[in-house]
Amino acid sequence: MRLLRRLGDDRRPHPAPFRGGRNTWSNTIAACDGCNQRKGDRTPAEAGMRSRFEPATPSWASLAR
Repeated sequence: MRLLRRLGDDRRPHPAPFRGGRNTWSNTIAACDGCNQRKGDRTPAEAGMRSRFEPATPSWASLAR
């Protein structure tokens, strides 16, 4: 997935998880609309995509910045 090009061009891949996955920090990643559409209802691996970083739960300190 590429970096977001402009503010407001981001989407959460699954506001309602399609395959029953959980809507958690470790299972959600920001993606631009084009990448999200390209991925569709497939996993990133099925779509031939990989993340530039491993999703993780942020700390309270990082959210407060």
